[in-house]
Amino acid sequence: MRLKVATFNIHHAVGMDGKLEIDRISAEILKMNADVIALQEVDRFHPRSYLHDQLRRIGRKLDMKSAFAPSINFGLVQYGNGILSRYPILSKQVVYLQGVNERRSILSVRVDTPDEPCTIVNIHLGVMEREREQQFPYLLNVLRSIDGHGILLGDFNMGAQHPFLDQLHPTWSKVAPEPFAPTVRSGREIDHIYTKLPLKKQQAYVQATDASDHHAVVAQLEW
Repeated sequence: MRLKVATFNIHHAVGMDGKLEIDRISAEILKMNADVIALQEVDRFHPRSYLHDQLRRIGRKLDMKSAFAPSINFGLVQYGNGILSRYPILSKQVVYLQGVNERRSILSVRVDTPDEPCTIVNIHLGVMEREREQQFPYLLNVLRSIDGHGILLGDFNMGAQHPFLDQLHPTWSKVAPEPFAPTVRSGREIDHIYTKLPLKKQQAYVQATDASDHHAVVAQLEW
């Protein structure tokens, strides 16, 4: 079984030039040629992004299925996490996480890959340490409930050496980009991919871009 996956915080499609261009984000995702992509900071019907349903617009442009988790709701205005998939999405689960500045969410979907279904988990944790301390146990509960193969992707807002992430081992293993490259402009690596798979081969890299304030992390997996 081979699957190419990616995680990308799109910053509601605002690039480093301060311009909002959803088609530029779509072009970056097309370049990945991934089967499943986890997206964070996605707008839906938000005035700042011209009331577009950003996930649906990208999905239609790339001919991919989609699932959305609105971390924040202001009536019709939503903001949260999304997953795009070349393969059918069999089910979706959302777990909400309380935060100091804003609510966060964990989006889990079951994807019907050609070999067998695989659970994809998309996470965006809080910026503050005390937020992540409260949120991380909920993530661990979600991961423990997964029966079979799983892939965890997202913006963790912490480096891979953080003690919280040690709790994922040995069941979940990090797919490390080579060569090492930061995933945000500050020089830190805070966007990660972990797998619960009997991997035979793995290859990952950071796809640098100016389309967002984050770079994408892309991984080719074989098991």
